[in-house]
Amino acid sequence: MTLIYFHINEHRLYHWVQNRRVPPDNNLAERDLRPTVIARKVSFGSSSDAGSKTRSVLMSVLYTLNKRRGDQSLESIFKNLLDEIAKNLKVQIASLVPQPKSLPRK
Repeated sequence: MTLIYFHINEHRLYHWVQNRRVPPDNNLAERDLRPTVIARKVSFGSSSDAGSKTRSVLMSVLYTLNKRRGDQSLESIFKNLLDEIAKNLKVQIASLVPQPKSLPRK
């Protein structure tokens, strides 16, 4: 079963071979999650499923904004995001989030 997975997904697994700027591991992602995991542990998590889901979504949004914010402060970009959502509850949130910086081409 594992060999089939690797064979089917080979094109997704070896980007680091073709582009040396892509790390072969996920250590950065793991380190980025660590503060959230520690905060959840020391605060004893959430007392409800809804609270847990809210915290999860909020932390995901904040970490994404922080990585993509450029020169803006996290507070100002988050405030602008909330202001736009308050003006239009049907707004596509993804359209309000700055686009990720792509890796420079060779």
